[in-house]
Amino acid sequence: MAANQSVEEIFAGLDGSRIQENRASQQLLRVKGDGSPAIIVCSYGNRDYEDMLVELKDLLTANGFRIVSAAAFIARHSVFRNVASERPDMEDNRIVDDFGCKSWQLLSGITDTSAIPDINIRGSRLYRDILQVPLYPTGDDTCIDCKKCVEECPTHAIASENPIKTDESQCISCGRYIALCPVGSRNYHYPFFGKKSLEFASANSERKEPELFYAVYLDLCYMGIGVYAEKENC
Repeated sequence: MAANQSVEEIFAGLDGSRIQENRASQQLLRVKGDGSPAIIVCSYGNRDYEDMLVELKDLLTANGFRIVSAAAFIARHSVFRNVASERPDMEDNRIVDDFGCKSWQLLSGITDTSAIPDINIRGSRLYRDILQVPLYPTGDDTCIDCKKCVEECPTHAIASENPIKTDESQCISCGRYIALCPVGSRNYHYPFFGKKSLEFASANSERKEPELFYAVYLDLCYMGIGVYAEKENC
């Protein structure tokens, strides 16, 4: 399975700041870059992405990709959903657009991918152990058996015959079906969850900003959303 000289987009589940061993990560390991350029992106819930980008870079580089750019963006926390609840906001979206435009400009100027220099990304290669996801969402007696969570779960952790339950061996606690559940049945139904949610929100209330990394520095000036120009033309 090769990327055929295209920019590859792959999603892998996270455990805090590590890639989990699930179907998405196994797909990632099967893809061979053959020198193709790649852009790596992670999102996190306003706590810390730690070594996530470094690990993605190492996996893709080992599989033959050349990393052009990387970014860490902030999104609503998947477990404690009162943290970064309004992210991404307008400023985040502007930065995302600009990152995409600048990355595309870098790609457009590459004729030999082997000449792409090594990208410097924040993080440590002393990866911490992959921890078991501590909390799993489940349904309750308000479930209307609509099967929306079954259809939308990215790791197939919810069985059609009993959508109230969650297969903890597959769940990455992404919270996707909490947002999608039309009656609010799916959630973290733990007696201590409310207290822990408030404690986590208090400890992670300071706004984090996106972090962007590029393998090649372009001397550009900003001309407006998604528009850059060489400095001599500004």
